Amino acid sequence: MAVFPGRPMHFASALTTTPGAEGLRELATRCLDELGDGRLDLGLVFFHPSYAPFIEDFAQLLDDRGLSTLVGTSGNGVLDAGQECDGEAAASLLLGRMPGCYVEAFAVAESDLEEAGDNLFGLPRDTARAAVLLVDGFTVDPDAVLARLEALQTGVTVVGGLSSGGQGRGEHFLLAKGRLGVEGAVGLAIAGAVELVTVVSQGCRPFGSRAAVTGVKDRYLIGLRGRPAVDVLAEEIETLDEPEREKIYKALHLGVVMDEHACDPGRGDFLIRNILGIDPRVRALFVGERLRMGQTVQFHLRDADTADEDFRALLSSHQGDLEGRAPGGGLLFSCCGRGRHFFGAKDHDVELVREVLGAVPLAGFFCNGELGPVAGRHYLHGYTSVLALFRPAAPSESA
Repeated sequence: MAVFPGRPMHFASALTTTPGAEGLRELATRCLDELGDGRLDLGLVFFHPSYAPFIEDFAQLLDDRGLSTLVGTSGNGVLDAGQECDGEAAASLLLGRMPGCYVEAFAVAESDLEEAGDNLFGLPRDTARAAVLLVDGFTVDPDAVLARLEALQTGVTVVGGLSSGGQGRGEHFLLAKGRLGVEGAVGLAIAGAVELVTVVSQGCRPFGSRAAVTGVKDRYLIGLRGRPAVDVLAEEIETLDEPEREKIYKALHLGVVMDEHACDPGRGDFLIRNILGIDPRVRALFVGERLRMGQTVQFHLRDADTADEDFRALLSSHQGDLEGRAPGGGLLFSCCGRGRHFFGAKDHDVELVREVLGAVPLAGFFCNGELGPVAGRHYLHGYTSVLALFRPAAPSESA
C-alpha cells in the first residue's frame, strides 16, 4: 500500500493475490481506508482474467462509494508500488482524489472511430489535458484510436497499454461505465488542474553511427548512405565486441531520430522500432515502422543492463522537477517482454521507481504494447516501460 495523505492530490494503490470477489473487496477496502471519506475522481483496475466474473460487482461496490469513473483491463501480470506479479493471478487498483479536475470514462468500438462526434472520448473537444487509453489490439487498431483521440483533444498527453494474456478475439476484458466487455478500447479523459509527467523508457542504446535513409518501400529499409541497408548493418556490427555481437539476433532494433534539428541526438531522442527480418534479394531490412526518405536512423541494441540504465537515467532526470510539485500517484505500463524473465529478478521496474522517486502510489500491468509520447508525439511501443505521474498543474497552466 502506498499513499500521500495531506497532499493536493490524494491517491492510494494496492495489489492482491487473493482470488475472486474476496480479493477485489480487499483491494477496495485497503485503498478506501487509506483515502478516507470524500469524493473519488479516478479509478483504474488491472486484473488477471480469473477475476473477470467478479469485476462488474466490484465496479458497483466502488460506484456505491461515489466513483463512477472506474476503468480497467485484463493482463498477463499486474503491479503496484511494491511488487510486480508477472504471469501470476493478481489484481491491482489505483484510486485518486484530484481537486480542480474533471474525469470522464469512455468506451470506444471500432465502428465509433468514423461515426461518433466530438464527445467520443468523454469530454468536449480540446478540453482534455491527459488521457489513459486501454486497448484490445485484437478488435481495434490502437494507432487508429490514438490518432482519433489526438485529433479530438489537441495537446492531450496520452499513456496506456494493450490488454495482454489472451491469444485472440474475446480473450481480453475491458471495463468502463460499470460494464465488462471484450472488444474495443476504454479509458479516462481528464480536464482541469492536472499535469501528466511521463517517462518513456525504450531500453536500448545506439551503436555504430547515424545514417540517412536513401531507399525505402513500405516497411522495407532498402538503402542507407546510398548503399544496401544490410551491408551497412554488417559493417556496424563489426564495431561491436564479441559478446555484443552474440546479442544481435534477439536484441537488434532501429532508432529513428525524431528531431532532425537535434545536433547530437541522445537518450529519449529516438523512436525505437523492431527489425523484423531481412530480404536477401535486395539486401533490405523489414522494419516495424514506415520510414521516409532522408530520415536519420541508427542501429540499437537492447539488453537487461541497458534497459536498467536507460530507465534509471530517465527517472533521475525528473527528480529535480518533481521536487517542486510532487506527484500524487501514477501508472506504470510495462511490456510483457520485460519483467522477471528479462531482468532475471522480480519487481525491477517498480523497485527502480521507488529507489529514484520515492514511494509514489502506483498501479499498472504488463502489456502487449505500450502507449506514450516521444519527442512530443504519441506512439505504440514495444519492450518499453511507460511511467505516468499525476500532479497538480502549475498555476499558470491551470488558469
